[in-house]
Amino acid sequence: MEFYGTDQGGKGERFDEILKAAYDAAPDDRSFRIAYARRQELLGNLDEAKRVLEEASAVGLPGAKIDLAGFLNSTGDVEGALEVYREAAAQGASGGAFLLAFGEALISAGRLDEALAVADETGPDSHRAFIRGRVALKRMEYDKALDDLTQGVLLWPDNAVARYYTALAAEGVGDFDRAIEEYRTSLRIDANAADSRTRLARLHLAEGEPRAVLYILNYQTQKRESLRATDELALLELEALAWTGQAEKLPPELEARLARPQLWGAAVAALAKGVRRRDGAEGAVAVIKNADRLNLRSPGAAPALRELIRDLAELGKASEGIEYARSAATANPRNPESQTILGEALWLAGEPEEADSAFVRALALDATHRRGLLGRARLATVSNQASQALAFYDQILEVDAEILRGRAEALVLLGREEEAEAELTRALGQSPYDADAAGQLVELKRALGADDSEISFLVQRAARFGRSVSAGALREEREAD
Repeated sequence: MEFYGTDQGGKGERFDEILKAAYDAAPDDRSFRIAYARRQELLGNLDEAKRVLEEASAVGLPGAKIDLAGFLNSTGDVEGALEVYREAAAQGASGGAFLLAFGEALISAGRLDEALAVADETGPDSHRAFIRGRVALKRMEYDKALDDLTQGVLLWPDNAVARYYTALAAEGVGDFDRAIEEYRTSLRIDANAADSRTRLARLHLAEGEPRAVLYILNYQTQKRESLRATDELALLELEALAWTGQAEKLPPELEARLARPQLWGAAVAALAKGVRRRDGAEGAVAVIKNADRLNLRSPGAAPALRELIRDLAELGKASEGIEYARSAATANPRNPESQTILGEALWLAGEPEEADSAFVRALALDATHRRGLLGRARLATVSNQASQALAFYDQILEVDAEILRGRAEALVLLGREEEAEAELTRALGQSPYDADAAGQLVELKRALGADDSEISFLVQRAARFGRSVSAGALREEREAD
């Protein structure tokens, strides 16, 4: 198996044959069983992997229930995993590793109090601290999470996943330097154990350090982990390369991933974002207009088209943006995204009524279309119809920082500042590098009379990620009124 395990030169099939023969010869051997099931999972044969683990669990083989529960949790069947974990516990399963996995599954399912009860049963203090820290993190109690997780990593310093969650907690309290160090440590321990590479790349990009992004995206340990393992990592790398002026000749592996038709529109958009950072909106427009194999009327080009209309508006050419967007909407009358982009172009051009009509058309095609609802909510807000804006926001199924910022703006108009503050705090919990959310929260707290000393950490966060908040501006406006 070791000899044929490279999957090179057509030898991968031989590897699978040997592994299957080993499992068939000794199905009670846990190491063969786990290796075979994991290989099937990797190949996408989830039913076969599940069958193997379920059969072992049914006959009571040692560790089989724990293995099955872990598989179910990793494939998204959290409730199924919890049922099996509970069965294993009822049959006497214990030990730190089992209880840690059980606690993690409970946290994933939102059963936080039950997870804390499991933490009380764990043997090692490191495991107990880890579960408690994870629960605090889920509850957005970032100071407590950082304290618990710090205790955990002191006791278990070579745990890459614990380092990753410690970084998340550090972000929550605004200690981004600590977060960077924890992400880096997680990568050095095991680059594939958590999402540290992606999070750290996003952080460096948000703080304006594209060369640091490129270093992290190309970092490998002695295990030689595969790079550009996801589309998001590839797009981040392209944006950073464009920002640093290195996008003319891409690494072959990166170029091959980005050239796929389903990703090409997003790739051109990422390229334009990087060029904008370097050469401004005019450079970004040129990139999109001159991109090879990009049909701006195609639905797949939507990410690039959206960047184009924004840059044209910034250059005072919003009417040209409308022409591009209208052409795409006419070519795709049944596509809600095309109608929404037209609405955004019209809004940028200062034509709110026509913009609203486009958003209405998008929602007639898909009543839950996120950007259609967002467009109508924004228009309602600028028209001082805050209650109507909130009604649109409430219909959006996937709530992210952008939505929470918009809700906060509408709530302020209604005089519901405390609720607005809670929404902005939640936005920063979801997106710690969101300079706009940090800036809005600074301005709201100042308007409510907070001293600069109380909000200096938010001012620093906003500045780190690109938004300058003028000292006392809102308070001065309030006193003038």
